Amino acid sequence: MIQKIWVSIFLSSICLGGNEIVANQIWLDIEGRKIEATFLRLDDENLILQKSDQTLVIPLSILSQSSLALARKLGVKEKQIRVTPPSLWTDVEGRVIKANFVHADAFTITLEMNGQNFTLPMEMLDKKSMHKAFIWSQNHPGGSEISSPKGVVDKTEKKGAVPTDKKTEDLSQSQTWISADGRTTEAHFVNYKNKEITLRMKSGREIKMPDSKLSSESKQLAKTLKGLKDKKDQKLAQAIALRKKMKVPKLVDQDLTQMHSLQNIKGQAVKAQFIGANDHEVIIGLTNNPSRPIAMKWDRFNTKSQALLEGLRRLKKSMITPAGKNRLASFSRGPFKGYNSVLTSEHYDVALSANGKSVMIWLKSTEAKQKPKAFTVNFQNTYNYRALKRDNKGKIERHANGKPVYRWPSRSRSIKKLDDFFEPSMSRENITLRGSLDNGAKFEYNVELNKKGLRFWSKLEEKKPAAPKTELDIAFTPTKLYFSVGVPGLISDAKNATNQKVKEIVGDASVSLRPQSGTLRQFPYKEQWTITKKKFQGEKFSTLQSMIFAGFPYGKNKLTVINQSTSDMNIGYHYGYGVLFPFQGMTINYGGRAGKYSQEIPKSRALKIEIGEMK
Repeated sequence: MIQKIWVSIFLSSICLGGNEIVANQIWLDIEGRKIEATFLRLDDENLILQKSDQTLVIPLSILSQSSLALARKLGVKEKQIRVTPPSLWTDVEGRVIKANFVHADAFTITLEMNGQNFTLPMEMLDKKSMHKAFIWSQNHPGGSEISSPKGVVDKTEKKGAVPTDKKTEDLSQSQTWISADGRTTEAHFVNYKNKEITLRMKSGREIKMPDSKLSSESKQLAKTLKGLKDKKDQKLAQAIALRKKMKVPKLVDQDLTQMHSLQNIKGQAVKAQFIGANDHEVIIGLTNNPSRPIAMKWDRFNTKSQALLEGLRRLKKSMITPAGKNRLASFSRGPFKGYNSVLTSEHYDVALSANGKSVMIWLKSTEAKQKPKAFTVNFQNTYNYRALKRDNKGKIERHANGKPVYRWPSRSRSIKKLDDFFEPSMSRENITLRGSLDNGAKFEYNVELNKKGLRFWSKLEEKKPAAPKTELDIAFTPTKLYFSVGVPGLISDAKNATNQKVKEIVGDASVSLRPQSGTLRQFPYKEQWTITKKKFQGEKFSTLQSMIFAGFPYGKNKLTVINQSTSDMNIGYHYGYGVLFPFQGMTINYGGRAGKYSQEIPKSRALKIEIGEMK
């Protein structure tokens, strides 16, 4: 029947475009942390953002004043660019109908054509039409309204009259307010307390004023709306109390990524993924467009679906450790406990640590006994400071000319504060972290994750270190940026390992050094460094271009660390004192040559790590 209705009003393959707010914005929370994401929607409690392929639900209560104002400004703009209901609708098969919008929710859409209403399943619409339906329904909860022709004024309206009962009964509607001296303005009611009224202007800015500045009609309007607000708050408090006591179904962590069948109070069902929830509403993503968030009030769902959604809300909260001043929010349990962003695949897993500066790469082996081998990529920095050299009696050592003898030890700076905040994710591919180091320098770390590999780049904004005033004062060099890659050791007690144990664990593993020009040098893990190096004596070997790790412990995988610009970037490796074999582990460093790119490693010269399958 539904198919026949759609066919009967089928027209052509024209698709509706529509205006959208698509540019990224910088958002700040009350602690100054930043996130770059695109505005999607604003409701009474939350800001809905899009970052890459992830939907973020940010409570308005944690936003800074500037970001709160921006959110409200964009919220107004979003409503203004949707001034008329769409008239062209495209289904999932690409067919288009022309009909007037009447009403929509997550379950159904009602359209009007030739005076007759048709109610269709929302899942029949393509992504673009579905999104437009939700935008219109959320900005105009009562559905579309027939407006008077342009220039025609209702003569029954009188200047300065109190708004109609229909308008005043809706707290979401903008109201006409009249001052004591007869001036008018349009604004939303927020609160009325202690003879002070709070209004929200079209710009999103909230203003407070004593009720003495309002006309008697507007004072009465404020009292009426205050009564409605109190009733609404009381009803909400009762609903919250009931959900806290609600018995929820047993759920497992995987349920947060699954599609669930949800029903409304009329028994209509829809398949959707849980994204988030607060005391007012639930955020879900539908099957054919999960990246587009849909907000629905709790009371739109039947009791069984409310219990499921409340269970998912509790589960998600229990799985996440909140962000701290210098730590990202992270998973609180499971295989990725302590990590923020995770990407999994058949051959390897990648995860960003909650510390914001370490990325783990686990190469998986096809052998059941072999545990995944964890490579670590770290955002690193280093600086030197001038220190006085003293003898064993504590006296300053001096040169023959009387000047002090100095030492220049190296240190690294720690992260003091992270500016960006985002929830843990199992699908985030692009990460930008900003913050400050312990000397106030501003940093930006970038990671690009995908199925083929990773890229890392960074930059630093630091004031020039102050010159020492006397020869006894401490002095600092500028901070330099670089990356390190930790290659794991395979045998902890290498000195006592038998040849049989080395053969079983190491097998044919090797690291190959590929120069820009010259002969490839392969170092078998089970052969000592010194022995292999002697084999290559006298052979030409220019700037190191890449290092390739492959063999039995890494399964079918091949991990390649790549220098993308050998003319001004350097890749090198070192191993600890007493290390004899490559299987004992090593560290790779990547940074600028001869002072170049010391405080910025741009994307064009990013550290690149490719992970491919051995052929």
